[in-house]
Amino acid sequence: MSQTLILDTDVSQIVDSTSSQIHNQEREVSKRRQKQPEASMPVSRGSILAAILSTLLLRVASRTSFVLLGFYLGERFASATIVALVLEAFYISELVLAPIVGSLSDHQGRKPFLLSAPLVGSVAALCLAGAVLLFSHPRAASFDARLVVLLLTVLVGRLLEGAATALNAPASLGYITEATSSSDKLRARVMTAFEVATVGGLALAIPFGGEVSSLLVCRLGSQSMPW
Repeated sequence: MSQTLILDTDVSQIVDSTSSQIHNQEREVSKRRQKQPEASMPVSRGSILAAILSTLLLRVASRTSFVLLGFYLGERFASATIVALVLEAFYISELVLAPIVGSLSDHQGRKPFLLSAPLVGSVAALCLAGAVLLFSHPRAASFDARLVVLLLTVLVGRLLEGAATALNAPASLGYITEATSSSDKLRARVMTAFEVATVGGLALAIPFGGEVSSLLVCRLGSQSMPW
C-alpha cells in the first residue's frame, strides 16, 4: 500500500511539472505573437506600399517599351510574326522564371530577389536603348547581319524585362502575404491593390506609350527619330 502511494505521488509530480512547462511555453509563444505585429506594423505598411508601386512601375515600363518597339520594328520589318515573337518574349521569361523565383524566395528570403529586379530591369533598358541608338535607321529591304543583331538585341532586352518582372512579382506577393498574415481584411485590401496595380499598369502604358512616341516625334522631328 505504501509503495502504491509513493508511485502515485511520483506520477502526480511528473504530471504537474509537465503541465507547468506546457503552460510556460504557451505563455512565451503568446507573448511573441503579441510583440511581433507591433514591431513589424510600422515597417510593413511602407514596404507594402513600395512593393505595390514597384509592381505598377514595372508593368508600365514593360508595356511602354512594347508600344514603342512596336512602332520601331513594325515600320522596319514586313513580317508581323517575327516582330510579335520578339516583343512577346517578355512573357516567356516571366512564365518560366516566376515559379522558380517563387519557390526560391520562400526558402532563401525575398530581399535578394526584390533588390535584383531593378538591376535586371536597368540592363534590359540599356539593351533596348542601345539597339535603337546603334540601329536607328535599319533597312529591312536588304537583309544583312545588322538586322539579325538588332533583333537579337531587342530579344535579349525583352527577355530581361520579363526576368525582372519574374524576380519582383512572386517575391512581392510572398512578402505581402507574410506582412498581412495578422489581418484578413488588410490582406484582402492589399491583394486588391496589387492586382489593380498589375492590370492598371498594363492599361495605362498603352496610351502613355503613344503619348511618349508622339512627343518624341514633335520634339525631335520625324527625320531624326529612329522610327
